[in-house]
Amino acid sequence: MRVQCRNYIGKCKWKLGKIVKRIGRLHYLIKLDTGTTWKRHINQIRKIGQDTPEINSDDDMDYNFSENDTNDFGNAEGTADLTQLQEQEQQPQLTN
Repeated sequence: MRVQCRNYIGKCKWKLGKIVKRIGRLHYLIKLDTGTTWKRHINQIRKIGQDTPEINSDDDMDYNFSENDTNDFGNAEGTADLTQLQEQEQQPQLTN
């Protein structure tokens, strides 16, 4: 699954990569497009589309949300419970 994970060094706030492994209940290993592997908490990860390019622009924005801004997963907007997302991906898709 393609994801963005939070970067705390430099101007670029988010790095692109792929989930390699789940470690524990809330932590994942992410292999970045640069080849580096990071450990990140679920709150530091965002799901992105498969067609997302492997480059980040320098103008990546950092979003601040209030506690009232939640999505269907009950998390801050822009984050999601990756366990639920992975389960949804594994369910068969209905076609017409």
